[in-house]
Amino acid sequence: MKNYEVTLSIPVYNVEKYIHTALFSALNQNFESIEFLIVDDKGTDRSMELVNEIVTTHLRKNDIRIIDNLVNKGLSECRNIAVREAKGKYLYFMDSDDEIVPECISILHKRILETDADMVVGSYVRKKENKVVSKDWVYEDMFTGFSDGLKKLYLSRKLRKVHTPLWNKLYNLDFLRRNEILCAPQTRLVDDMYFTFLVMWNIKKLCFVSDITYLYYERSGALTDMRIKKNDKHSRIASEGMCIIDLKKKFLFKTTDPIIQSLLSDYIIREILFLASVQCSYRLPLRNKIESIDRLLKPFERCTGKYKIIYSILCSLFPVFKYIVVSSFIKIKKLIHA
Repeated sequence: MKNYEVTLSIPVYNVEKYIHTALFSALNQNFESIEFLIVDDKGTDRSMELVNEIVTTHLRKNDIRIIDNLVNKGLSECRNIAVREAKGKYLYFMDSDDEIVPECISILHKRILETDADMVVGSYVRKKENKVVSKDWVYEDMFTGFSDGLKKLYLSRKLRKVHTPLWNKLYNLDFLRRNEILCAPQTRLVDDMYFTFLVMWNIKKLCFVSDITYLYYERSGALTDMRIKKNDKHSRIASEGMCIIDLKKKFLFKTTDPIIQSLLSDYIIREILFLASVQCSYRLPLRNKIESIDRLLKPFERCTGKYKIIYSILCSLFPVFKYIVVSSFIKIKKLIHA
């Protein structure tokens, strides 16, 4: 069995318009020791037909491995399959409708060897479908390694640099497996939330790279385009998000550090308020919105119904208020614990 330095994982599902560009950007890496792990999630278009055409003729065809899911399992399970099946020392995720620069893996691999980091995070560019640059997300070159300090910075939101999506990060695969870091099962719209939380809970060494290594495309109809989501998708995001919050709450009992316990409690409340704002952002009768907010805030039993109703009504009447609520988290926290 061939040994690889890096496994580059690409999930494939209904991306026939983009897979050619995405896959060639991966195969054109100037780094040699890469296993290309393609997870076929059983879409209904010609995506895999195009993949197979490329695989049979490309010079790196012997380094390409395809895993057939047999049935559609969703993005979270595709990510988990990559963690379980990868043969490389390091793991890199990319989406099948984006691109990476030819030097991507070389740059990130060099830094992870130099720093012995658990994860190296690359900079990226956001692009519109018409190729116009929407926003550059460029990090400063930085290495940090101070155990629980990283956890505290992340939970307190002082370490804002780490983007939630799993792509454009090179992970030490042993670190992921040793800490049992996987996406939450049965999540299709927020698959990266729990995975990134587990990474930041366990990480000891973290590195950022200023080089732009990833091109992220904002495409109409994409899961990450919040503006075009239908009502049921908003509801699913809130529902999946609450399942993930339930998993995170268990970590309150996995630490005896009172500072971390307090930070984690605050962190969870902020996420609940965000999910409440998602519920209020689509068209539903006011009564349904109040019921949704009530369900989201239910874990905090000491909160009186009056505050739940006031909060949901304000969110309904003033869309901007939900952002004020999240940014003014400390005031809301006092109400919740009143």
